[in-house]
Amino acid sequence: MAGNVVSILNRSEFRAEVLQWADPVLVLFSGADGHSKKLDRTLPTLAGEFDGRAKFAMVDVTVADLLAADHGVRPQNVPTMVLFLNGRAVQRWGNEQNPEVYRKALEQAFAHPKA
Repeated sequence: MAGNVVSILNRSEFRAEVLQWADPVLVLFSGADGHSKKLDRTLPTLAGEFDGRAKFAMVDVTVADLLAADHGVRPQNVPTMVLFLNGRAVQRWGNEQNPEVYRKALEQAFAHPKA
């Protein structure tokens, strides 16, 4: 089952959808490369598995390059997945990882109390 993934285009949306959110938010900073496209398909699957417990978002660095740079992501560093908790980046992965890596990180994030 595929879940909902929010597409973020600017700093205002990022603030509202990620930084002001207490629950875990997994954000994919992606581009047009093959690894990004594979994760573009992985994110909705994870969103379906964690529906209602976590939020999932995608930032296209070709459209929102300044937003990506705000979070240390450069076009040559995509894909980059970042896990936010209580509005703070708590874990980051460069390149494509096995989806199980993200699942485990999300499960661990649920163990942290909300602010």
